[in-house]
Amino acid sequence: MAEIIKYNNLSSGNPNQCFCQMKFDDGLKILVSQSKDGIKIFKLFIGFVPIKTLFQASFLEREKHKKFMDVNIDSSLLLDSYVETIKPILTSNKFYEFLNF
Repeated sequence: MAEIIKYNNLSSGNPNQCFCQMKFDDGLKILVSQSKDGIKIFKLFIGFVPIKTLFQASFLEREKHKKFMDVNIDSSLLLDSYVETIKPILTSNKFYEFLNF
């Protein structure tokens, strides 16, 4: 199961700082970030420096969000859906497969 390292959603009071930093069992760290434009998932270097965009979708690109919307959660925040979908994934290979790399 992917470990949540830091999670900051709208409950923090700042809508410009919605993100979740996660780590897979094999060491890969990612950052899931929700901005006013959409969602991005970054690969992190040394645990906190974004070095590569692995996925991005604006809020208008509904088709791209579908694979992350299958989870049943009590939140209207898209970031929460992404986190709950990614959390059960164990390794970076499984994550890349999920993203269709």
